[in-house]
Amino acid sequence: MRFTSTSLLLTDLQGVLLDSLAEGVVMQDEHDKVLACNKAAPSILGLTRNQLLGLDSMDPRWRAINRDCTPYRWDQHPSVVAFKTGQP
Repeated sequence: MRFTSTSLLLTDLQGVLLDSLAEGVVMQDEHDKVLACNKAAPSILGLTRNQLLGLDSMDPRWRAINRDCTPYRWDQHPSVVAFKTGQP
């Protein structure tokens, strides 16, 4: 495969790297909507890729819970906190 630009090469390599992870990676916008995910994310979350795209963190299909098995409040959800603070 021949690449015509460095940005195309980097984009392709990023996709390969993300899809090689066993951990699920979900990319969300500033409104908490899922824009993209790696191959592991849907199976970990029990959804198809198409079901996951467009969801926000509070969608009941997401089923994100705290360590004590209680649902996250929106302002405590890790993706919302990470976006607000800039910290992982």
